[in-house]
Amino acid sequence: MKNKQDWSEKYSAALLETNRKRLPLRIDEARTAILDRVREIPDTSKERQKLEYAMKILSALREAC
Repeated sequence: MKNKQDWSEKYSAALLETNRKRLPLRIDEARTAILDRVREIPDTSKERQKLEYAMKILSALREAC
C-alpha cells in the first residue's frame, strides 16, 4: 500500500507544482513512482488504468513546460 500512496502523492505534487523550475523534477519523481508501482501490480488491476492515465497527463504536462 505504501507505493500506491507514494505514486499518488508524487503525482499530486507534480500537478500542483507552481514553480516552473521545480516542475520537471516533480514530473520525474511522479513518473518514477508510477513505473515502480506498475511493476508491482498485475496487468489486470484496475489501478493499472489509473497509472496509465496519470502517465499520459504527466507527458502532456512535460510538453507544456
